[in-house]
Amino acid sequence: MFYTLICFSICSCSPRVATNISKSYPPQEPDAPVVIYTRQQDVPPQSESLGTLIVDDAGFTTQCDSVTVFSIAKDETRKVGGNGFLLTAHSRPSIWSTTCHRIAGTMLFISDFTMPSTDAALSNINNSVSKRLQPRMTLSFDAGYGWRTAKLSDELNSYLKEFMKHLMSGFALDASFIYFCNDFYGVGLNYYQYGSSHKDYAQDLNTLQSGELKKTVRITYIAPVFPIRFPFGTSKNVFLLDINLSIGYIGYKSMESFVNYNAVHSGSSIGFRSDIGLSYKFSPEWAIGFKLTSATGTLSQMEVNENGKKTTTKFDVGKSESLEQAGITLGIRYYIK
Repeated sequence: MFYTLICFSICSCSPRVATNISKSYPPQEPDAPVVIYTRQQDVPPQSESLGTLIVDDAGFTTQCDSVTVFSIAKDETRKVGGNGFLLTAHSRPSIWSTTCHRIAGTMLFISDFTMPSTDAALSNINNSVSKRLQPRMTLSFDAGYGWRTAKLSDELNSYLKEFMKHLMSGFALDASFIYFCNDFYGVGLNYYQYGSSHKDYAQDLNTLQSGELKKTVRITYIAPVFPIRFPFGTSKNVFLLDINLSIGYIGYKSMESFVNYNAVHSGSSIGFRSDIGLSYKFSPEWAIGFKLTSATGTLSQMEVNENGKKTTTKFDVGKSESLEQAGITLGIRYYIK
């Protein structure tokens, strides 16, 4: 329920609409056609001005792509009985100012659409204002390498320090589903896993037992993610710069075995993650890309299972198990309109 509320609040902020009505007719049907003009000379002579309209950024507005703002213009025109809209101003999104399309224009009632070359002009006009630039949904899958950036404890002896160094880097998997409210902002779900494993011949100095020491570490991260997307490039070579921020569940599990000893250490906490990625769209549906990631989280206690005996270990004040890590991954993106 909480995640649903977050999605709704982020993706439901509408633009600000201001109208100045000078004349009106009975409202048109909700699906009645409204023709959009971008040049005064294309407007048929048999037309009347019904008033002006402005669709603007309301602040933190997300539902403000070109399709949405022009749909609002059409709806407002229908309300006053109009069937035409003359666009007088159109500010496109920019990462330096606003991520919204902003428009202004005049609502019209046109009694006669007969005009030379009108059909061809209207086809081009309405296609240009109703095309979404970027897809609504993205599925991504990445694989790569990760590094744990936390410092090893000074209490470890030289052998264990050297052994643990091999567990400080490993394989990383990353998968996400994102729904974009507009060309820039979105909300989604992210799954990330880091894994490393190492084994070596060892001897217990207390019991003098010797054998293979093996340890496997898994760090799992699951969280809602709030991405910002910046499209750039040409119409044929589209690049997408993505910045993702999230807070969610981070879990730790290590499995250790030596001769007749087996232990599992596990714990979970709140984690924070950020990443920045760059994708190249080689088709409308597919892209390749990479991510640079950073995640953090700390454990104040762990559940320990040693040869079937379960206990809870709490760390002293000022001490904890750090799950800080960084990584780089490469992968594919599939876009859904």
